[in-house]
Amino acid sequence: MKFLRSIQGKLIIISLALLIIPSLIIGLVSYGKAKNGMEDIGEQVIKNSVESALQLIELANESVEKGDIPLEVAQERVREAFLGPKDSEGKRPINYPGDLGEYGYIYVLDDKGTLTTHPTREGDNLWEDQDSSGNYFIREVTEKALAGGGFTEYEFELPGQDVLADKIIYSAKDPNWGWIIASGTYMQDFNKEAHSLLFVIGITLLGAAIIGTAVVITVSRHLAVPVQKLSKRVREVAKGNLTVEIEDLQRSDEIGQLNEGFNEMVDQLKTLITDVEEAIVEIQSTSSNLTSVAEETNAYGDEIVKAINEVSKGAVKQASDSEDTNRTAINFAQQIEVLHDKNELIFDASQHMKQSNQEGLVNLNRLKEKSQESSALIYTVQSVFSSLIEKVREIEGIVGTITEISDQTNLLALNASIEAARAGEHGKGFAVVAEEVRKLADQTSVATELVRTTLKGIESETNLVNDEMKKTNVIVHQQNDSVAITESSFKEIELAVEKIIAVIGDMTEGVAYLNSSKNHIMHSIESIALISEKNAAASEEVTASVDEQQRAIQLVSESSNDLTDEITALQESIRRFILR
Repeated sequence: MKFLRSIQGKLIIISLALLIIPSLIIGLVSYGKAKNGMEDIGEQVIKNSVESALQLIELANESVEKGDIPLEVAQERVREAFLGPKDSEGKRPINYPGDLGEYGYIYVLDDKGTLTTHPTREGDNLWEDQDSSGNYFIREVTEKALAGGGFTEYEFELPGQDVLADKIIYSAKDPNWGWIIASGTYMQDFNKEAHSLLFVIGITLLGAAIIGTAVVITVSRHLAVPVQKLSKRVREVAKGNLTVEIEDLQRSDEIGQLNEGFNEMVDQLKTLITDVEEAIVEIQSTSSNLTSVAEETNAYGDEIVKAINEVSKGAVKQASDSEDTNRTAINFAQQIEVLHDKNELIFDASQHMKQSNQEGLVNLNRLKEKSQESSALIYTVQSVFSSLIEKVREIEGIVGTITEISDQTNLLALNASIEAARAGEHGKGFAVVAEEVRKLADQTSVATELVRTTLKGIESETNLVNDEMKKTNVIVHQQNDSVAITESSFKEIELAVEKIIAVIGDMTEGVAYLNSSKNHIMHSIESIALISEKNAAASEEVTASVDEQQRAIQLVSESSNDLTDEITALQESIRRFILR
């Protein structure tokens, strides 16, 4: 992991990635294009073999139509042209003149999947045969042929091997004899050269990676080793060691410039630290003298402050007491004004509350009237729905009567039809009338059934509405009770508001008297406070001047001490640097 975090490791990884990834992409794309191109050529060869077979059948059929040879002889000659003559075991050799690959050949099917021409299975029916995925591939071959020709792809075992491979078949139907001509082979017969290309690409990529790795390692060492040395020297300087060896890399690139800059930085840092040490000695001497002077001045200031403090204590105490009295009086006056304002607000709010209470009573009476009207309307609606339910039930009884009449009419029409049939020719007209009567009876029966269904739906919905109206009536009664309770509460509130208004009127008179008296008291207190403030201000000005002088002296002393501390800290920091 440490190597991967180094510059050399990162250079090697990036360079190998830039070398291998594009080469791998180019190789895989080339392999894919070569493989697809060879497969396209193979498909065309298979299709051409089927078209050649169809042309051969066309020529043989012309000879049959001319009467030159019998049909059976012509068909056998075509089979032998496709494969070869049948031997004593009923098998045929694969003698097709074209190149269909190692395992390619032509065979013939009928539209039921029976092989009429095949090297080893002539006469077998393959309609139920399946490939490794469970697909009925012969059915697909037949369907493609009947649809005008097409390719079928599936997986099948290689001859004599327990290995599955992709197989492709092109099939078409001969219009003369009705044969289904199929030609096919395994895809590996066409794309095996592409696999060889993939192997060559892999070997080339491996060789390029090995050579590239060697080159990258050499170049990365040339870049990384000087940087590692410089990094080690930088760490020494960071620890305070300025005696590191000055190294000349004899390089003009960025690494050489970085090394020269580092050497110059070390020299400048040595000079800077030497100058700082000399300045520290001078600053320490000056700071010591300044501290002594500040301490003496501060001692004289303390004596002056004590004398002034004794003079100003009395004035400050008097001003403080006057100020407290004035502040208390102001707060008292403000509270009286606030009380007066709040009292007026309460009086106005009480009047408004009284008016709102009266309006609430009016609105409550309206609500009470509307609730009573709603209760009456709900009772009326309930009565209407109850009457409606009774009417629906009466209609159901009428519909039942109509249904019985319809059934009797239907029966009478049936009997009339039977009697008309017995009457022969004389009863035909009557039979027609009886049939029409029977149809009308049937229609009446259907219509009454629809009416009955509709009435049941109406009755069900009416019952639901009636139940909801009963619930609504209960709610309205509860609402009326709540309105009555609310009306009683409003009346009690009205009595309480009248009492509050009377009490607030009495309180307003007392607050008005307090408000008129506060002005005289405030004027007297303000006069006393003004005189006390003038006396205290004079004392405070003298004290402030002395305090300001002492703070300035103290600040000088503290600054001198801080400067001494900073110089000491700076000396400690510089001592960590080794100059010799």
